[in-house]
Amino acid sequence: MKVTISYSVDYEDVPRTMAQMLKNLYDIEYPESGKLLLEARTDILTGRYSDALSSVDSLRQELAKLDQKLMDYSNIILGYSKADAELKSGIVHNEAHAPINSVTQEVSAENILDEKKEND
Repeated sequence: MKVTISYSVDYEDVPRTMAQMLKNLYDIEYPESGKLLLEARTDILTGRYSDALSSVDSLRQELAKLDQKLMDYSNIILGYSKADAELKSGIVHNEAHAPINSVTQEVSAENILDEKKEND
């Protein structure tokens, strides 16, 4: 199950925070994807096709997680970019702590009921 978490940073710290988040993604998650890709290649070259399929499936799952995080980061960067442009052009919102952008997860009642049945 996916959940949305949030935390606050000062407006001027958003670019530095995003840069650090992208660096963490590159340093921590990207290498794992590379390892899985190399494993799949080795498995194919050594005739372990079942293992190769497993490695490719794991890689696809890791890339899907990576893609979701990149989508979240894109939304934050887009929101910051719009807010920055508005501030530079003199457009100011009256909301004291308006979020730059928010990323939400839609959950339908059907999904919740399905999860409850699985847990029973």
